[in-house]
Amino acid sequence: MKEKVFISYSRKDAEFASSLHKSLSHYDVIYDSISLRSGKNFIYQLNKFLDESDYLIALWSTESVGSEWVLSEVHKAQDMGIGILPVIPDKYNRVYSRKIYLSYSFLSEIEKSLKKIKKEKKQEELALIMKEKEELSKLNIKREKLKREKDKKEKAELQKNMLLLFLYH
Repeated sequence: MKEKVFISYSRKDAEFASSLHKSLSHYDVIYDSISLRSGKNFIYQLNKFLDESDYLIALWSTESVGSEWVLSEVHKAQDMGIGILPVIPDKYNRVYSRKIYLSYSFLSEIEKSLKKIKKEKKQEELALIMKEKEELSKLNIKREKLKREKDKKEKAELQKNMLLLFLYH
């Protein structure tokens, strides 16, 4: 199953986003001009695609930093724990014959960054699991300690009652 990448961008960066979409063929790329169906609730579809994504590539250009859509998508991705990779399109544009070409080294860097995000996410998940195990262990120790204290009190109460019975009979 391919990992899903959501590309968040400003309309002014559409050509770059399209080139990036085509270049990431080994990922399931969610790109609104391809992925969204007309006639459907646009916001619902965007949220659904974002929810299904493993990564969000945020194209940070002079246009996108002022885009409420891009900022909203990035904030939602952060809240959802989705790995975010910021990319500056202006830095990588190579325009030849009115088409944008992305260099192999640039695409290689994106691939490395996505792998790094995945590794960090797994490490965070593992750390969370270890923390939960530690908390569970502490709770079990506390529960056992309370049980021993209760047993000790019950035993002392039983001994006291037996002594009282012995003394009064």
